[in-house]
Amino acid sequence: VFLIYNTAMFKEAGIAVWGWGFVYGSGVDIDLQAHRLAGRIRQYNLGGVVINAEDYGARQWSSTGGAARATQFMTTLKSDLASVKDGVLYALSSYRYMSVHPTFPFAAFMEHCDIAMPQVYWVANGVGDALSNLQDRYTEYHTAFPHKLYVPTGPAYGEYYGSGSSQFFWSATPEQITIFLNQARAMGLPAVNFWSWQHARNDAQNKWYSGTQLWDTIA
Repeated sequence: VFLIYNTAMFKEAGIAVWGWGFVYGSGVDIDLQAHRLAGRIRQYNLGGVVINAEDYGARQWSSTGGAARATQFMTTLKSDLASVKDGVLYALSSYRYMSVHPTFPFAAFMEHCDIAMPQVYWVANGVGDALSNLQDRYTEYHTAFPHKLYVPTGPAYGEYYGSGSSQFFWSATPEQITIFLNQARAMGLPAVNFWSWQHARNDAQNKWYSGTQLWDTIA
């Protein structure tokens, strides 16, 4: 779980402080995992939490019983936080292509979440298409969850994909980020999100944009 140790100064500046946690779908004690995340949220008096749920190696939400485990996790988490003053907001961060992951328990998570926050990363062996990725993924999520807020997460990083002769480097570009932001505004979306702060600025591993170009565009 990502933690900010002094939340008071952020709140005094009008900044809402949330937590983020990567949660595992199998091979762990589901209730204990929820208890620990809830404990951190209470400890640091966070106003919301982004639940990053994906299939990770053998620890998969998409395996048999995944929907029941997702319901169990969310029920335990929300029960632990039921007494928090002013409440806690919940967002699901997961795959942008719902149709490509038909057995992932999107619905079980979203039943308990306020916000759909899919990872709309337009990765391609080339520059990719920020515009169609945002539009198409919005349509898919909004059709499935029409009454939930949609806050897409755009990419602000660069890294290598694949291996051997098929390996390629990809990074979001300032131009694509501008397209993404302009289209989000045109669609009337309430907000956007980016992954991630540590990669958007002075990332020596990004061979295309190793300075502050990505963050400057977002800012």
